[in-house]
Amino acid sequence: MYNPNEGMFIHNRKRAVPEEKGKEICVTRDDFNRRAVRNETETTVLLDVRPFGSLQEDAVTVFLGEQEFQHSTGARKSWKNILLVVDRKFRGSAQIDGFIEHLRPGLRVSIEMR
Repeated sequence: MYNPNEGMFIHNRKRAVPEEKGKEICVTRDDFNRRAVRNETETTVLLDVRPFGSLQEDAVTVFLGEQEFQHSTGARKSWKNILLVVDRKFRGSAQIDGFIEHLRPGLRVSIEMR
């Protein structure tokens, strides 16, 4: 479940790290800002989420959830196109498709596998 006020998406999967056994995996907005590789041009924001490895879907969901929240509140600062770069580990989800569809009238979001 995504909570825009906390900027995180919490999952029921468990971490593989023994000392954190039993803790829920979460990707926060701060995690996304720290680990995603960002490049900007005049018209496009390229965000490489491959550093998230098996948590790429979670990272994309956090980012798109934040974009939808900003869109719905009118707080969106930029209307640049967004290109999210993923690798073969990325599987996508109905929630990600829903975020993209909802943002589409004013924002072009693309996901590219590299």
